[in-house]
Amino acid sequence: MKLAAVFFHTFTATLLGALAASAQTLPLNYQIQLQVRAAGGGSAFNLPNGSTFNSVSASLNNSGNIAVRVNTVGATVSPGLFFGGRGTGSLVHNANDSAALFGDAFINNNNQVTFTRFSSTNAADDGVWLYNNATGTTARATNGPLGATSYTNPQINDLGIIGMRVRFNTPQALMSYNPTTNAFTNYATETSGDPNSPYSFIFAPAFNNNNRIAAQVNLTAQATTFKELRVWNPNGSSTLIASGDSSTGPMFYSFDNSISMNNNDQVAFTTRTGTTTSTRRIVVSNGTMTTLFPTVSAGAGFTSIDSFAPVMNDNGLVAFRGNDNQATPRDSVFVSDGTTVQRIAGVADVLMTDIGPREVGSLMGGVDINNSGAVSFGVQFSSGSGGGNAVFVAYVRVVPIGAVSRKTHGAEGSFGIPLPLTGTPGVECRQGTGATFDSHQVVVTFAAPVTFSSAMVTSGSGTVESTAIDGNNVIVNLTNVANAQTLAVTLFNVYDGANASDVVIPMSVLLGDVNGNGGVTATDISQTKAQAGTATLTTFRSDVVANGTVNATDISVVKARAGTALP
Repeated sequence: MKLAAVFFHTFTATLLGALAASAQTLPLNYQIQLQVRAAGGGSAFNLPNGSTFNSVSASLNNSGNIAVRVNTVGATVSPGLFFGGRGTGSLVHNANDSAALFGDAFINNNNQVTFTRFSSTNAADDGVWLYNNATGTTARATNGPLGATSYTNPQINDLGIIGMRVRFNTPQALMSYNPTTNAFTNYATETSGDPNSPYSFIFAPAFNNNNRIAAQVNLTAQATTFKELRVWNPNGSSTLIASGDSSTGPMFYSFDNSISMNNNDQVAFTTRTGTTTSTRRIVVSNGTMTTLFPTVSAGAGFTSIDSFAPVMNDNGLVAFRGNDNQATPRDSVFVSDGTTVQRIAGVADVLMTDIGPREVGSLMGGVDINNSGAVSFGVQFSSGSGGGNAVFVAYVRVVPIGAVSRKTHGAEGSFGIPLPLTGTPGVECRQGTGATFDSHQVVVTFAAPVTFSSAMVTSGSGTVESTAIDGNNVIVNLTNVANAQTLAVTLFNVYDGANASDVVIPMSVLLGDVNGNGGVTATDISQTKAQAGTATLTTFRSDVVANGTVNATDISVVKARAGTALP
């Protein structure tokens, strides 16, 4: 991957509300990365120039990959599909049909993507399509069952089963489809197709890894102002999650149509819990336990909730769109655990792209969240900022366990000087290696193995000579490192299997500063004399020539550097 193809925007997120205990503690430290950008008739990023996507919602999986429908590919009017993640990706499917239209894409954790295709030149091409990143193939999965005319939210789960709402000439039904066995399972049907059904209308569904489908319904025996929210099992049985009338409640009023469901069978939805709009809020429930999120009037940092579905991960975090609480409210992307609400990004923010910083004019489509807390969202840039649309992912920053400047001290082995990632940088006081004594080695340790795109000295004087990965460690070999300075070594696009971010390791270099206080003084000389002998874990800093013994040579080097200091 080329470094130029990766664009991050780093910020310190604003914490809104009181801190609450959850599986993932807010605030999360996000780094926002551009995934794909398009502008009709103009340049694009990770797509053919001239491509467009408008009013699309990206789908995000636990590996940090996204799938996005492309309205028009290049200079054509044919739709396509984008797949990628961590700043790279490409068009993976082109319908090559100027009449065809695609619905939004849904991605599972096996990098399989489903989407609807309709209005094709050849009607036989319409149906539910499946892209498999492992094989690089895209094909129609089904246009059944017999009599089906359209599909809503065909979500593929990690078992490869597709759950959706299927429309026939008259009724709609909640169904799942197994591409391997070519078998459909009917969960529920509207009364017009099943006289024994109590459901007069079925709204857009959500599907999970338990092969359960959640949806809101109107009942034949109730006014259309009354809704139930249920979760269905494949055998047709169901659990009531919530119910209410938009006028009379009594608990829930005026449900939004869009919902989401996680793999714990918890459903997230937006509703009012009173007769006024000030009681509008997000609710999470499995039918037994219900969590009421703050209302828009509760002073939790947001003043409205957009009509897109709130999306929930398996760890209890919910991402949603709404206005913040500024004097001029800004449509924004938020994440919440039910108590704490954290703003991620939104209108008027400036985000980094491949063509420089761009101001967000409006948000585009819905949001998605994965189990690491990463959130995908779309934007439209302001006209004054160049216009066009883009999809970003706010990845949770990858944070190392620690970093050291490591040297081998002869037969005594290797010793590392800690390099704190925040606060005062650690000071490398030992002589460099190599012909000109200016080479150093930085070792960065992570909780698990990572990959990264490149490494660079981004501040100060020095060059990255080589890098290596050894288990959970990233080894960076530096050369041409000047003395008496503080430099920054940056690992770009570090990926831990779920999130991606840049990692910056600050490091000061001052030969002879054995006590690490930023200056070489008589104290350093005295300390070196007092620690004469074999280098140990407590005395190795005084072995400034790193040969395993603290002796007259080290004392001479420290004396020669007396008076030098970090800027």
